[in-house]
Order: sequence, then C-alpha cells, then structure tokens
Amino acid sequence: MLVVGFGCAGAAAAYESAAAGADVLVLQRAGGPGGSSALSGGRLVMEKLVAAAEDAGAAVQADTLATALIVDDSGRVVGVTARRQGR
Repeated sequence: MLVVGFGCAGAAAAYESAAAGADVLVLQRAGGPGGSSALSGGRLVMEKLVAAAEDAGAAVQADTLATALIVDDSGRVVGVTARRQGR
C-alpha cells in the first residue's frame, strides 16, 4: 500500500494497513512527519501515531515528492512516480 503524506491521517492509514499485514510505503514531502497536523493540535498525537506506524512495519521515505500516479487501462492505480527533494 502506498500512503502519500505522513500527517495524522497518513500515519493512521499506514499504521492500520501495516498492522493488518500489508506492505506499506509512506512518501513524505517534508524531512519528517507532520504536514498540516504539525501546525495544529494534531501535533499532540503525531509522535504516537508515527511510532505506531513505524513499529507496525510501515517504511517511510522522507524528502520525497509524489509527482504522478501510474494507472492501468482500467483506471486502477498501480504505481507512482516520485522524486527526492533537492535532487
């Protein structure tokens, strides 16, 4: 499973999916977790959500910008193109 963004919603999705046995990759544009959650009251729960997602086995790739979705002929998303920030 691919999760784009590692704010509260992304961390919760990554945790739930990894805990259920899915292979999870998180792409985070910034150098660390947060997104708009880091600027609001969500910051209070971010550390626990991030730790839970990583402990469940989610792999996090920081400083990575998702640039486009790759879809098959039926319109199903089958991949993503991404680039590392600053490269």
